[in-house]
Amino acid sequence: MSIEQNKELVRQFLADTNAAVGDVARIRALYQKYSSPGLVHHDPSRGDTNVEQRIQAAIMAFTAFPDATYSADDSIAEGDKVAN
Repeated sequence: MSIEQNKELVRQFLADTNAAVGDVARIRALYQKYSSPGLVHHDPSRGDTNVEQRIQAAIMAFTAFPDATYSADDSIAEGDKVAN
């Protein structure tokens, strides 16, 4: 994928995330759609987590903050990496 396609994928993930807030089944489907089975999420506050742990954290956050929305004002990309 090109850098622009990678950026668009991240924008779509954020849009889908906003649409899924409050719906546990949609949150699970979202992470299954956008994450590879071997995903390792690096988080300095929680340490490394796998896909299932990431899903559980998302469900917990979206339940605690049902009005939350996520956006990216800027994206920086190089190769297959995108930072927002």
